[in-house]
Amino acid sequence: MYRIAVCDKNTVFLDKLCSYLIKWSEMRHIKADIGRFNDGMDLLENIREYGYYQVVILDMEIGKLNGLLLAEHIQKMCTGTLIVFMSACDHYYKQAYRVHPYYFFSKPIHVQELYSVMNSAVVKSEICDQTFCFSYKMTRYSIPIREIFYFFSDRRRVGIVCRDDKNYWFYERLDHVEEIMEKKADRFIRIHKSFFVNSRHVRAYGYGYVEMANQEKLPVSRPRRKDLHRKKRELT
Repeated sequence: MYRIAVCDKNTVFLDKLCSYLIKWSEMRHIKADIGRFNDGMDLLENIREYGYYQVVILDMEIGKLNGLLLAEHIQKMCTGTLIVFMSACDHYYKQAYRVHPYYFFSKPIHVQELYSVMNSAVVKSEICDQTFCFSYKMTRYSIPIREIFYFFSDRRRVGIVCRDDKNYWFYERLDHVEEIMEKKADRFIRIHKSFFVNSRHVRAYGYGYVEMANQEKLPVSRPRRKDLHRKKRELT
């Protein structure tokens, strides 16, 4: 099930946009659950109760909780969600990039533009929804990639640090993990011979370190600093 949420205070516009998304899902033969909301707080409550959406389309002006604040709340709850903004006022464009949205629509939205963005979002979401599989002590694990903060090496083992303070171990070389992840996801960065991080969970880049979403600071080795900042520019 591909979950899409649309939040706009204009009911007529909301109905029209949802009808476009229903038609798109039918053309792509995608089973979609399309949530429609007039209020940002209702959307947050729905996410808490029923789980994350792959794509959330937000108007920049939706009442007490504006689009930027709402997007920040969603990103803290669901790191894999693609945020798409829409507005009739282009001056919001620069503000929107504070939260690194997937796309920004200028109203009125053209249906072919919407379909094109949704087509690419499906591909992006498939990457976000991928898993990393490994075995340890006779047990097979499958971890959603979006939940992984970083991999780190400790002698012959690799550790995985995830959201909610969940940690895992398995026997492997970090170089091999990097090779596997290069085929699965484009948001991981090798910052040190012992650390391989998910850039989606990096909250700050320092000269010789990165700070993760869990407030851990990880070292960036001198030979990798230039490459780190190049990749940072590519990903933002």
